Amino acid sequence: MKIAFLRLAGVCLSLAGQRLFASDISTIEANSYPQAATVTSSPVVTAILTHPGLINGIPGTSYSFVVQDGSGSLVVVGTLQGLGYTPAVGDAINFSGAYNLGGVIPPVSYLPVVTNLTSLNLVSSGNSLPTPAVYTIPQLNQSTLPQNVEGYLVELQNVTISGGSGTFSSVNKAYTVTDTSANSMELMDWASYLTSDAAFAGTTIPTGLVDIFGVDAVSGGVAQLVPYQIVAAPEPSVLALATLGVGFGVWGFRRRP
Repeated sequence: MKIAFLRLAGVCLSLAGQRLFASDISTIEANSYPQAATVTSSPVVTAILTHPGLINGIPGTSYSFVVQDGSGSLVVVGTLQGLGYTPAVGDAINFSGAYNLGGVIPPVSYLPVVTNLTSLNLVSSGNSLPTPAVYTIPQLNQSTLPQNVEGYLVELQNVTISGGSGTFSSVNKAYTVTDTSANSMELMDWASYLTSDAAFAGTTIPTGLVDIFGVDAVSGGVAQLVPYQIVAAPEPSVLALATLGVGFGVWGFRRRP
């Protein structure tokens, strides 16, 4: 059978095999899924959500990390076995794998992800990070996420956290975040699935206003902000992040860009 190919601006699409080779993230997201995809736009790793090993006694078995280029952002998930490279925050990378609209963690859906990695290559390290866009609770608390939200590291400012008993749990637990206008949404701490969430286990739940950096997702039709970093609000100018060597901060402080 003759296979037709469309070639335009570095994009090669096999119409018969539904196999897409894309130069950037937005080109992947503009096409149907599942699909095989190659990203050559050198997106920057903005957050490491999961890595193998123990964090507060909770094991991680694979990697998941957020990458962003000038066109979009998505989550990469994989074991990295045989790929010869381990990503770090600030690395610019290129990779190939299977694109789908699924979850970083089993209960979560509606996140653009690339899994089953077949290649992962470092382009450069120490790159500056894009500033996460600031959203409100009404903008994030949607059962169908806008494309400029899903797969991005986002920021929610001036909120309080409730629903806990003094410290973050070491098991999966839903908390509530509320803004100064009494809007609220779910803050889901997937401690058993994400080592960035497990890092909060046993730490004090802040009682005042905080800013939260995380990934907005949907589970069972309910929007939930999955935290990556929690900082005091307003954010001070002095850097004092607590880190675990993989790029995520536990309840601490972050210098504003």
